[in-house]
Amino acid sequence: MRKYNIKQIGLIVGSLVIAFVINWILWTIFMKHPNEINIAYQALLTICIGSAFIVMGDKFLKTGIFH
Repeated sequence: MRKYNIKQIGLIVGSLVIAFVINWILWTIFMKHPNEINIAYQALLTICIGSAFIVMGDKFLKTGIFH
């Protein structure tokens, strides 16, 4: 199993937090009732958005997650 350093863990956690906030804001603005959406769907969508931020962050911050 691969070991991650503090910078890589920070990128992963930060990306998921940002994705959660963006997901919540989008559902609140467009749907008006984010609590009516299934929690599994919310979690999977947050992970997908977070994954995109991790890939972009790895490229720009050069953390070396995908080496």
